[in-house]
Formats: sequence, structure tokens, C-alpha cells
Amino acid sequence: MRSSPRSDNGATQWIVVHQPRPAARMRLICFPFAGGGASVYRAWASGLPEYLEVAAVQAPGRESRLGETPIHRMEELIGGLLGAALPFIREKPFAFSGHSLGAIVALETSRAMARAAMPQPLHLIVSARPAPHLPLRRAPVAGLSREGLKNWLRSVNGTPEAVLENDELMDLFLPTLRADLEIDDTYRPKADPPLACSLTALGGTGDEEAKPEELQAWSGYTAGSFSVRLLEGGHFFAFDQGRPAALAAVAGVLANVR
Repeated sequence: MRSSPRSDNGATQWIVVHQPRPAARMRLICFPFAGGGASVYRAWASGLPEYLEVAAVQAPGRESRLGETPIHRMEELIGGLLGAALPFIREKPFAFSGHSLGAIVALETSRAMARAAMPQPLHLIVSARPAPHLPLRRAPVAGLSREGLKNWLRSVNGTPEAVLENDELMDLFLPTLRADLEIDDTYRPKADPPLACSLTALGGTGDEEAKPEELQAWSGYTAGSFSVRLLEGGHFFAFDQGRPAALAAVAGVLANVR
């Protein structure tokens, strides 16, 4: 599989294109969960139809940007992303997909684009995240001890045990995870107008972090069409055994979006 980081006019590499498809009619720009980098969406590229080119956001502090300082606040994250992404999003129509923390980052990026009169996503797919105005089901976790964070990661089944027990890997991973969780813990949505684009909320039937009624509450964030779809799996259903069903759902949602 080939991945290509984008850097336009000297901008840092905020967007990674997985399996470039120049003939694709639409880009699906994906926003990872807390602690995740662009590579978590690499498998999506081979699992989605040829009409979609999959790209993913690469924020500072991870993977190809490991040497950079992670961002701790939503406003700074969105500001950096918008400045780098503008040339990229002008190239062809695009949709957004965000998972967990990535769902609210995708929402706030869409809102910021609307305020700046920038090109807009044709569709927003959010997954594994309660609607922004609802309180999270978990207590704040960014300030937990090293062992506390490891135990929390175990509880959401998001990190292999081999990684949790590898001190060197955890030394690399935890600063970025803490920064992302601080964004999550301190995020408070503003009362922006609903998005013009349509919106789909996906959830796992076994996800204790985002219940069906909390997904349904995303309906107030769009002036377009809205739907909820539940799929088998837990919080990371779109990245483990439930990925084929999740990709089928994404492809089905975007098939008729123009």
C-alpha cells in the first residue's frame, strides 16, 4: 500500500493520502481517534470503492510528525489544519469521517470552514461519539497517572497489551495521547448554525462510550439529511473485526453523495 504525505507551499504535512487515486471523484478525509495517527486509516483505502480516495489527518506528535510538539487545544488544532488543508480541499469534492475524538474535530473543522467561506464537505460521517453538547460518559482522563492511563486504555480495548507493557513505546505514545485527551476533556461546543451538509452517525452495538440516543442527538448539527446506523462491535468497531461492515456502511452512505 502506498501513502503520500501532502505538503503544499511549505505547509507541514497535515494530510496523508493512502493509495492515491487521481481518477477518484471524491476524497474521504478521515480524523483519527485520540492517540491515533493517519496510519489507522490505511486499511480503509483498500476496503473502499475506487471512486473514493482516502486521506487522513496527521496532527503533530505522531508517526511522520513524531518530533513535533503535540497540540493541547482544539482552536490551535483547527487553525493549523485549515492553513495547511486549503490547497488540498480545493482539488476535488470531499467528505469527512471522524471517529471518537476525531468526530468532534471533523465537526469543528467543518464549522470553521463555513465561517471562513471555504469549500465545504459534501457529507460528514461521525462514529463512536455522543453529540457534542452531551457530557462524555467517562470522567476526565488526560491527567491520570501513567498506570491510570494504561488501565483506561485497557477498559476501552484500544491498545494491544504488548504495547501497554512496552515502556519504550509508551514513552513515545503517552505525550500525544495526553494532548489529545486534553483536547477532548476541555472541549466545549459553541452554538454555531447547523452544517449545510448531510450527516451520518455510526455506532457500535457494544460501545459503552456512545449510546444510540447519544448518536441520535447529532441530528441537530445538520440542516441536511440525517441518519444513524448501528453496527456490531465496541468503541473501535471501525478498526477491528467490524471494519468490513463499517466500510460497507461508509461506501453506502457516500455512493449517491454529489
